[in-house]
Amino acid sequence: MTSREVCSCGQGFLHATDIQGLPPTLTVSVTGDPLTPHQGGISLAETLGGSLQTVEGAQHGSLITGLERIDSVVVAYRVEVKTPPAGGSCRM
Repeated sequence: MTSREVCSCGQGFLHATDIQGLPPTLTVSVTGDPLTPHQGGISLAETLGGSLQTVEGAQHGSLITGLERIDSVVVAYRVEVKTPPAGGSCRM
């Protein structure tokens, strides 16, 4: 078996799975995002085996909103590769 498998998941999108040595990942997903549905964020986090930070809101993007909860999670991840506990969420 190679270190990378490719899956189309029946949706026409190719992505790598089973990547050896992948560090912990963080996915931030907004529940009402009109451009990238929240289910896609959930699926991405599950596929990567990583952490999901759910943001309750109705806009696209959440990383430049100035919300302390989101900023602190993202900074902790970027600086220390520290992911939040499972089930993390906040409101915009």
